[in-house]
Amino acid sequence: MDKLTEFLIKPFVEDLGAIKDHRITYAKEFVRNCPNCENMIVYKHYSNYRKGIRKNKVCQSCVTEIVADKMRGRTLSKKHIEKMRNYMLSLGDRNPAKNHNTRKILSEKASLRIGNRNPRFGCKLTKKHKDILRKANLGKIHSNDTKQKLSKIVKQWNANLSSDIKQKYIEKATRGWIESKFGISYDEYLRTHPKFVLYKNKVWKETRKQPVHSLNNHDKRGRAGIINAYQLDHKISMFDGFHKNISPETIGNIKNLRMIPWKENISKGSKSIYE
Repeated sequence: MDKLTEFLIKPFVEDLGAIKDHRITYAKEFVRNCPNCENMIVYKHYSNYRKGIRKNKVCQSCVTEIVADKMRGRTLSKKHIEKMRNYMLSLGDRNPAKNHNTRKILSEKASLRIGNRNPRFGCKLTKKHKDILRKANLGKIHSNDTKQKLSKIVKQWNANLSSDIKQKYIEKATRGWIESKFGISYDEYLRTHPKFVLYKNKVWKETRKQPVHSLNNHDKRGRAGIINAYQLDHKISMFDGFHKNISPETIGNIKNLRMIPWKENISKGSKSIYE
């Protein structure tokens, strides 16, 4: 190779490799780091690699985050929504969402990522990510179909769990709910909260486990003020149970429960009925 040719192509070859046997040795992949997050970006074509360096381009994940930050809090106009709807309707059978083969492929791919086969298995979300998800779902209401699907999933999940594991999940959820609502730790909540309130919570926790549907007039259960409505009543009241040191399990047991008219329940108050 003469000096003139070497001089002309040298700037383009420096990133690719050395000149060997009068031929340019091209690399299979071209790698550079993202200027924003320092993650590795891999290019298949040298022209794209040179363009990325020249324009100082960031990786795809950074692009997605930047776009998400710009669009966060914005809502599409009715005109834009209508335009998108008309476009999807114009596709007809060509709409990928209506293609049964596409759905089949997606479901097969999803089934391969269940449990520990999912790349996100065992990973915990950061507080920032949780806040983003919470804000995105704030104010959204599930449709009836979605509610039914979720209830089926929860029932199947509960059926495969033992009572001990269920109890652990419930305690964990209770701790998280209390800490997020009151802004204090669960142990501090137990120290500072009134003991009677904690006792009532334990009684209702036990009450919800009971087969109350087997009680008479359970089908008439309703709120106060509704004609012929009945309410759940504890024969030995929670007030008496707390002051007489009766365990919450005894007060919340089905033997201590009955259905009475709402007016009678209000007039009874904290009194107890001993049979």
